[in-house]
Amino acid sequence: MNKKVIGVFLMGFACLLSTISFAHSKREVAYQTRINPNQVDVQPHSRLLPNTGFRAAAQVRADFANDTWVFRGTTPLGRSTGNLITGNVSDFSVGNARVAINSELNSWADLQANFDYAQQDDNRVRVEELYGTLSHFDRYPYFLRAGKQVLPFGIADRSIQKLFDSSTEQLSTTTAPSVMAGVIGVRGFDGAVYAFTGVTDPANALETKMNTYGAYLRYRNYFLTGSGKFVWDLRLGWINNIGDTDIMSVAAPRLQAHVDGMSASLMMKYRPFKFAVDYVSATESFAEPTIGSEFSESANGVTTGGAKPSAIAMRVCFPLREVGIRYPGHMMFGYEKSSQAVDVRIADEVVAKQRLYADYHYNLLKNVDLKVNFRRDWNYEDSDGANGDGANVLSTGLTFIF
Repeated sequence: MNKKVIGVFLMGFACLLSTISFAHSKREVAYQTRINPNQVDVQPHSRLLPNTGFRAAAQVRADFANDTWVFRGTTPLGRSTGNLITGNVSDFSVGNARVAINSELNSWADLQANFDYAQQDDNRVRVEELYGTLSHFDRYPYFLRAGKQVLPFGIADRSIQKLFDSSTEQLSTTTAPSVMAGVIGVRGFDGAVYAFTGVTDPANALETKMNTYGAYLRYRNYFLTGSGKFVWDLRLGWINNIGDTDIMSVAAPRLQAHVDGMSASLMMKYRPFKFAVDYVSATESFAEPTIGSEFSESANGVTTGGAKPSAIAMRVCFPLREVGIRYPGHMMFGYEKSSQAVDVRIADEVVAKQRLYADYHYNLLKNVDLKVNFRRDWNYEDSDGANGDGANVLSTGLTFIF
């Protein structure tokens, strides 16, 4: 790709985190809003289902792509063991449907359940999250949560309107039955520690241990300038085995050596613009050079050692009318790049080597959101062990929230 084009995007576009990066109870959302009125982490119109009582939403979508297209999942590239189609393709589907149920059991406890359906996920309904939280934020800034939940490693955009997963989200999203304890809003800091049962050691297949753990730290603040308020939000994450993230635990279920993972996100808001950049990486190369092709770094098709997968994603978002364009809605532009993540995938959804995209989002009617996305993806080269293909993809989604 032309270095000048990359330079323009690196200087001009940073990524926007769409939603809070891990599970939140109804009480926690209310407390966060009260103590942190200067929020930067909510993309306009990109709403999570509120944790209040019973809520539901559904998205219908259409996808059009040329070149090589892995028909399942949302990333239309890459070498795959199935469903590889060459040429122009199109698809119309129920992209996502979600039901969220929250119940306050008493002044200390509440229960949250999120059910998710995607036509591309074998037409199955799955329990995305099911957890209980103990907290009393009117008195104490602490919480204890247990159950199946999205953990605070990396960036997880859980808005139902999204049309694809970013590279950083693919490599970092971690969902597991787990226990987590944390603190919120102590002098601008949030933090949490968590633990869960990781990948089983193949040498002791019947043995289970709570052997994966991690930590999360967040700091938010703002300062006033002569022309407005500058808000910033820094998040750091660590996990003792990046092989236990959702995508890697599926790709390498018999991974024995633990490799630490780290993530970082910086989000900023100044006047109408929201910027952010997020990054995720293994802290060192995997020791095994032959964990399938998923984690192998190759040169001319020859395995040279274990890989060190990483990704960076950058975006900028702004309302059109705030920049002098008379049309309603919001625009977002982004650039993503991954490294040493050849053929890392869940099913046929692979991680692109590079991606450029533009995204338009508009609240069409009350409780009806329209999103249109155009992206260009590049796959890893033949010398990396992939096929070097690229694809242009146009996706549209209509989301109904009720």
